[in-house]
Amino acid sequence: PGGGATQRLPRLVGYGKALQLILSGEPIDGIAAYEIGLLDEVVPAAELRERTLEIARSMAEQSPATLAIAKRAVRAAFELPLSAGLEHTHTWHPAADRRLSTERTRCSVLLLDCQARPRVL
Repeated sequence: PGGGATQRLPRLVGYGKALQLILSGEPIDGIAAYEIGLLDEVVPAAELRERTLEIARSMAEQSPATLAIAKRAVRAAFELPLSAGLEHTHTWHPAADRRLSTERTRCSVLLLDCQARPRVL
């Protein structure tokens, strides 16, 4: 108690499993953590760096504005009742559309600028 586990862990793994882990204090390995939903993926240590980079590249390909809105929506899922979270999500879409439009324009301008003045890096 005191580090937030009593509040966060039940949201991740459910009441019963959280209580068992917290009250027993017993450590669990990566496979067990994956099986109860505490981890998203388990990879061998030798593949960890490459898998991490794959995930990072996949996220980096997405629009920063879209990622920000998605993160806000997922956070709201844990902080708000379902009906309020859905309402907030609907109110974000017009702002999201404007931000995405601006971002696409900015990216297009950068691409044109790069084509107009090729640089050697």
